[in-house]
Amino acid sequence: MPSFIPGLELNRQFFSSVVKPILDRNYPELKYSAARIGYGSDVLGYDTERSTDHDWGFRIELFLDDNDYLELKDDISECLSKELPPEFLGYSTHFGEPDSKGVRVIDTSNEVLVKHRVEIHTISSFFESFLGIQPGSQISELNWLSFPEQRLLAITSGAVYHDGLKRLSEIRQKFSYYPNEIWLYLMSKQWEIIAEEMPFPGRAAELEDELGLQILVTGQIAKLMKLCFLMEKRYAPYSKWFGTAFSKLDCSSTLLPIFKETLAEKDWVKKQDLLVQAYIIVANLHKQLQITDSIEIKKTLFFDRPYLIINAMDFADTIRAKITSETLRNIKPQIGSINQISNETFVLDDISLIRKIYNSLK
Repeated sequence: MPSFIPGLELNRQFFSSVVKPILDRNYPELKYSAARIGYGSDVLGYDTERSTDHDWGFRIELFLDDNDYLELKDDISECLSKELPPEFLGYSTHFGEPDSKGVRVIDTSNEVLVKHRVEIHTISSFFESFLGIQPGSQISELNWLSFPEQRLLAITSGAVYHDGLKRLSEIRQKFSYYPNEIWLYLMSKQWEIIAEEMPFPGRAAELEDELGLQILVTGQIAKLMKLCFLMEKRYAPYSKWFGTAFSKLDCSSTLLPIFKETLAEKDWVKKQDLLVQAYIIVANLHKQLQITDSIEIKKTLFFDRPYLIINAMDFADTIRAKITSETLRNIKPQIGSINQISNETFVLDDISLIRKIYNSLK
């Protein structure tokens, strides 16, 4: 096994040293773009040697204009099959057939024709397959709420190796982050989501429900983490990479030790104090954004029950007051984004289902 090379670097070298020369030689007038974006841990920079066991290796997304796609797609794919070397940098360029789930792995079979993964698309077809919308069209506010963050992250991460079509980088920039009104709406909703369950851990503690308490506290920490992604204007990945990506946020150096201590603490009073400390830190991070008038942070009890919380709804309401969009202000019900409705992969991967949910709000 060769020394591990992260996928983005591996494919940068593969494109510049192997794929580009073949295209230049056989299609000297061709205008195209080439990138490594979309599905895969390598796109996010989280791949390790473990990743090489499936859907990892020499993978390039090659984009053609509509006419060239219709006329040349199959010809270019066949040309690459014939001219790609069987291996590069110690890794095979050949992939086996997909299994029942579509997974493909590097295959060292000595084939005459390389079954490569230089996958050819038009820019429109690629982005529509990811988001269910033509990338050049106007994006409505409900569209923005319906896009799973993992997919937005997948199309805006990775690397563009060549942009001869001069559209790929522009479209990636278009989706680089939420428009300001959507951003405000999502932060307001996230504060509301946090506020909803603030008193729940205290009730579980009273019932001596240790497992329920830990689940609730973990849930509140996850919700605070989501809010931190929003405040730093970073798309959050799905659950497998959520903690890894959080550790790269600016606020993580302050919050991670408190989160870990909160989860490890057995005494409820101390655990509650740590959780409230985390609430206050995140509330102060909001103040640093300077997008609303300053909000006094109030540590208080939940009505007449001895559960310590902060005034999270003041943050939700104050941010919501900054939203001018009638569409966002009048959505019924106020469900937020698809990621604020569900963390389940089977939901977040079903674009048609998500579209039905948000079309019903019109």
